Amino acid sequence: MREILFRGKRIDNGELVEGYVWISITGSCSSCYITITNGDMYKVDPETVGQYTGCDDKDGTKIFEGDILAEESYWKIRVEYYKGMKVLDLDSVRYNNKILNSHIEYFNLSDWKIIGNVHDNPELLKSEDKEE
Repeated sequence: MREILFRGKRIDNGELVEGYVWISITGSCSSCYITITNGDMYKVDPETVGQYTGCDDKDGTKIFEGDILAEESYWKIRVEYYKGMKVLDLDSVRYNNKILNSHIEYFNLSDWKIIGNVHDNPELLKSEDKEE
């Protein structure tokens, strides 16, 4: 059974924190918080919250939704949950006109490394295709 964790960017300093997500709704206003294991609670930007996939990269770092992974700099993939299905999907970036789109359970991520995330490093998702 996989560990249920979330990660988001703190509002006060932009640091990524991981823990358990809490959503507070007061009237027409809602706030999103992440509580870490020592009980501290941090307000986070809800647009940056992503769930832990249950997988780790080759360095043993937890892979969260929104992470960008690379393998030998040939492929870059963005981790996201596929809309309408409760299955994790890896959505690729084009490299030499090749497209990769597959479910995470079919991957051996021991050769992949987290190189950033969609919130801090959106430039990593730009296509590397070259005009011919």
